[in-house]
Amino acid sequence: MRWRGLALIMLGGWGLALAQDPPSAGLHVRYVAGTGLLVNASGVVTQWWDVAGSGRHLDRRGGSPRSLAVTANGTNREVLRLGGAAWLCATSGAFGALTNDRTVVVRSRLAAGGDGFLFDGSTSVGMTRGRVRQGNWETGYQPSPIANATNQDVPTVAVSTGAWQTHAFSFDHQGA
Repeated sequence: MRWRGLALIMLGGWGLALAQDPPSAGLHVRYVAGTGLLVNASGVVTQWWDVAGSGRHLDRRGGSPRSLAVTANGTNREVLRLGGAAWLCATSGAFGALTNDRTVVVRSRLAAGGDGFLFDGSTSVGMTRGRVRQGNWETGYQPSPIANATNQDVPTVAVSTGAWQTHAFSFDHQGA
């Protein structure tokens, strides 16, 4: 499966932050909350720049994504808050194709209630995504067409609202 896009869509008030900054070498893309966020005069995040230097910026948005200062484990950080129907994404042309196995790692804290996608790599051959649905994290692949987008993926672990959690989503490249 080739990933050709990435969308971060939040329907339940999620914030994202990496626990520790990994090295950029070998990464397709890296987004670090509080780093590379561009905001407009109203304080709405309009772009999230890739800090790995690959030029894969999340430059399309909906709703009102915000940068938010938080303290977690005694450390002050800026996180990206995507509450309600806020999202950031890149087009497939800007994001590029992933031609090897991939892992997406996210540190997040979810508010109570709501379902939504953390990421969605959609192509003409299928959809690879991670999301929250009915109180559980899910990850999986759905074949085209887009009508399959509402299908359930594999539930992995129950959502723990209000607590910081680290999630790793690993996908094998299928050669498509």
